[in-house]
Amino acid sequence: MLVVISDLHLNDGSAAPENISPKAFAIWMEEVLALARRNRARELVFLYLGDMVDLLRTEYWFYPEPGAPLGAQAAESFPLEHRPWGDRHINQHPEQLSEPCRARALAILRRICHVAREQLAYLNGEADEAKRRLADLGIPIRRIYIPGNHDRLLWVDPAVREGILQAFASDMVAGPRPFEIHLPEYGLLARHGHQWDPWNYEACDERGRPAAFTTGEHKLVPIGDPVTTELLARLPYLVAANLPASLSDNVRAQVYGQLRHLEDVRPLSQALRWVMVEPANAVAGYDEPTRTVMLDTLQAMARRLIADFMKIPFVQAWIAEHDKWNIRLDQADRLQEIYRWSKILDIESLDRTLRWADKLGLTRGRDDAGPVTREFEDWPATRFCVYGHTHQFRHLPMGRSANREDTVYLNSGTWRPRVVQARDGKAFASYKEMTYLVFYRADEDLGTRSSKGASYELWHGIMKK
Repeated sequence: MLVVISDLHLNDGSAAPENISPKAFAIWMEEVLALARRNRARELVFLYLGDMVDLLRTEYWFYPEPGAPLGAQAAESFPLEHRPWGDRHINQHPEQLSEPCRARALAILRRICHVAREQLAYLNGEADEAKRRLADLGIPIRRIYIPGNHDRLLWVDPAVREGILQAFASDMVAGPRPFEIHLPEYGLLARHGHQWDPWNYEACDERGRPAAFTTGEHKLVPIGDPVTTELLARLPYLVAANLPASLSDNVRAQVYGQLRHLEDVRPLSQALRWVMVEPANAVAGYDEPTRTVMLDTLQAMARRLIADFMKIPFVQAWIAEHDKWNIRLDQADRLQEIYRWSKILDIESLDRTLRWADKLGLTRGRDDAGPVTREFEDWPATRFCVYGHTHQFRHLPMGRSANREDTVYLNSGTWRPRVVQARDGKAFASYKEMTYLVFYRADEDLGTRSSKGASYELWHGIMKK
């Protein structure tokens, strides 16, 4: 029996709000153990399909040592040149991190492991009740870790790799392609899935076609790394720190807490609209003068962040390399357009522009199932192709294999909170999701099906409390 989860984004608690409750992991483990017993599992394999820890969504690439209070410091205390994208030529030698960069990455990882220790105890099997009951199954238990993009530093630094694998009591896939796993006994091929995302896989072109699948390509810094950290993770702190003293500490803290949910908004193109309308529903004492002050501060800080971002030597080198002379808008064009818009449009106008772009389909993301047809062609023994990355659970029958078996694409979704725009286009709804995928070998699950070969069941839940 194989259990797949991904995109938990366990974090250090700085730029993001609280991690997923340990109660969710206890419920999950209880259900997994029940499935293993009921379906006579011969083994239990946990596949952790990337972005299980988040080394990007943190304020500690800017501010004091992880664990120290952030306070209200005006100056950044961790220099740009020692961040993972601090060297404009880093992709020529991606493993040559500076010593301060390596030390800070390990400090962030240690902080994550401390803050999320209860959650990790279920994932690595060390939680007391889970440990005993896993042992009672009397079957082999394995854990396999496949990195994504928010845990990319696993590829780059041996100490980071060892720390992550130890935290999850897991191994990586053996052989020359540890960024994917092919398990014929389960009919399964799985990757994190960011390989078709040009923002988050450097070897992918603007049309979403990866140029190469090698370990070396997975080490390269994609532009999505500094976007996540230098823009999205940095914005809430700067806005809260620069709100005028006329606002109460309580309102300031609530605004900060609200903005830290920014990356839970999907799609991200709706994040600006969410910032404009949602604090009025979530922040006590949020009247019209407070809204005006907050939006003015947000606009000023966003302009500052984008201007600073465009001055980063790595970003400048990346744009120069990726800005192609063609009819299509490439990723470099989009970054430069956002920069131009930020300088000439106020926040209300920018929001209207983005909403029109949404209506015209200009901000629509790619279909993550697009590359899957090629996977079934390249791996003819595959019946089930699994990706994560998008935070969107999917179950999509694709066709029939050469021996007339169903082929299916599945996305393992996320356990993170989700914030989505309501159908009326005005309000936003927030809720929690949990998705896990379970696959059985031909010699398991025998009492509940008549067909031969691998089988599966998918568990996707939504909670609003």
